[in-house]
Amino acid sequence: MNLLYKSMRWSIGILAVVLTVFAALSIWMSTNIVLLIAQENIEVDSYLNSQTANVGKILLGEKVQVLSCDDLKSYSATHVSLKIRQEGYVIKGKFRLELFPFWSAVDRPISFSCPPAWH
Repeated sequence: MNLLYKSMRWSIGILAVVLTVFAALSIWMSTNIVLLIAQENIEVDSYLNSQTANVGKILLGEKVQVLSCDDLKSYSATHVSLKIRQEGYVIKGKFRLELFPFWSAVDRPISFSCPPAWH
C-alpha cells in the first residue's frame, strides 16, 4: 500500500511538471514579434509629457519596435521605441504592422498581442 501511494505521488508530480513545461512552451511559441514599418514619414508624439509633443520621426521604410497598442482616451495609438532610445506614440500616419514568429532572426522587440483590427 505504501509503495502504491509513493508511485501515485511520483506519477502526479511528474505529470504536473510535464504539463507546466508544455503550457509554458505553448505560451512562448504563440507570441509574435511586432514591428511597425512606416509607409510615409511619421511624427512620433509623447502622450504623457505634454511639454515635448514631438519626440521623433519615423522615416519612410524604417522599422521600429512596437511596445504595445494602447487606448489613449478617445483614440488608439501604437506605442513604439525609436532607435534613438526614445519612446512615443504613433497617432496618425500610414504604416503597417508586421508579425514575426518568435524564432525569427529580427531584433527582439517586446512580444505582445495587438487587437486583430490593427494588423
